[in-house]
Amino acid sequence: MKINGNEIKPGNVLQHQETLWAVVKVDHVKPGKGGAFAQVEMKNLIDGRKLNERFRSEDKVERVRLEQKDFQFLYIQEDVLIFMDTETYEQLELQKDFVGDRAAFLQDGMMVTVELHEEKPIGITLPQFVTLQITEADAVVKGQTQSSSYKPAILENGVRVLVPRSSPLAKRLSSIPARSNTSAARTDLTSEHPSARRPRGVPGSHSTDPARQIMARTAILNVMVQAAMKAGRSLVRDFGEVENLQVSRKGPGDFVSAADRRAEEIIRAELTKARPTYGLLMEESGETPGEDGQHRWIVDPLDGTTNFLHGIPVFAISIALERQGQIVAGVIFNPVMDELYTAERGRGAFVNDRRLRVAARTALPDSLIGTGLPFLGRGDHGRALKELRYVMPEVAGVRRIGAAALDLAYVASGRLDGFWEHSLNPWDIAAGILMIREAGGYVSDIDGKDTMLETGSVVAGNEFIKAQLQKLLKSAAE
Repeated sequence: MKINGNEIKPGNVLQHQETLWAVVKVDHVKPGKGGAFAQVEMKNLIDGRKLNERFRSEDKVERVRLEQKDFQFLYIQEDVLIFMDTETYEQLELQKDFVGDRAAFLQDGMMVTVELHEEKPIGITLPQFVTLQITEADAVVKGQTQSSSYKPAILENGVRVLVPRSSPLAKRLSSIPARSNTSAARTDLTSEHPSARRPRGVPGSHSTDPARQIMARTAILNVMVQAAMKAGRSLVRDFGEVENLQVSRKGPGDFVSAADRRAEEIIRAELTKARPTYGLLMEESGETPGEDGQHRWIVDPLDGTTNFLHGIPVFAISIALERQGQIVAGVIFNPVMDELYTAERGRGAFVNDRRLRVAARTALPDSLIGTGLPFLGRGDHGRALKELRYVMPEVAGVRRIGAAALDLAYVASGRLDGFWEHSLNPWDIAAGILMIREAGGYVSDIDGKDTMLETGSVVAGNEFIKAQLQKLLKSAAE
């Protein structure tokens, strides 16, 4: 949009000399002779150089409005910073030099605002304050006495800071004994450090509410969400082609297998890019040990393959993170229905950012129960029929959805009151187990043990329904 020279104000972004400038300072001059003009001090948004320019009042200048979008910091890979759009889950890669020295203050999950012009990043705003641990504090260093105005300390990111002696933090630091010029007494004190503040005069420099750092999802869960969403888009495209292949008996099966593998490769690429040392357990490609030996991704790229093959929009991507034998994060995504289930250990379970709770029903006659059934060449048909004979007369209904991951997600969301099944694989149930527990439910194997990933049997529900359902299943096994 064109504006006159006399309309230029600090904070405006102008397109001048084929580049973008942030207006830092404006002096409007009305000389005794000649026309009025604006003396404008500007800063180049690309390389940071400054320019003083004079614009006459009647000069037309192109004013640019930058798009502002919120991104979450995920991780750093060499000198590239990886962020994620919080609305589309698309990733944004920025060179470390783009952020400058402030990159040292980026933390997993931190929210930032990126300014874009024609989809190209122009500027970035970090929170005004970040909270960091002080890992080293020197009571006295060379050339400094106890009467100095500041106390030195080193933050967990390696940045050295000076803390004003008048602050309560500095008074606590003064109690740390001095050892030498490089004394390093450990402490768990925290400091509010303003170094993440955007330089003044750059558009969009505003105080960011520290509460923005309190995220519903951690960076690692957002990596999982990004992988699931990206694979989901691939599956949705392939799902739209399935109907065209129904004329061939062989064609649909081969096509679905290829879709399954494509989704798995997308997920593998996303997860290993973010955490290259983690192990993987995937339905199609099996297990790949990780270098760190502590973490393992457990992935089903397409749970509900038969539904997918027949054009039934009830299938899901399931991704879980196992840490030292415990499931700590899970994602289950039905891309056709656009339902994204997420959970983190100790942080709750959600569907599309809405908190989940298991159903509150306590009586089996009021309850809807899900299960899985064996099919041609798979499972114990006799056991399944016997269990149904015991369960069906006691409940309001039994449902066979065809995707165990979604069955468990539906228990977590209260759609189903309970669920049981046998002969499942770890990738079918790992994410769903955490989902139910974080939604206040209970999960075990048929014998009540926490060995679902090993035995492949699962029974789940709230405290009351699970206990009653488990009792019926034990009776059926006798």
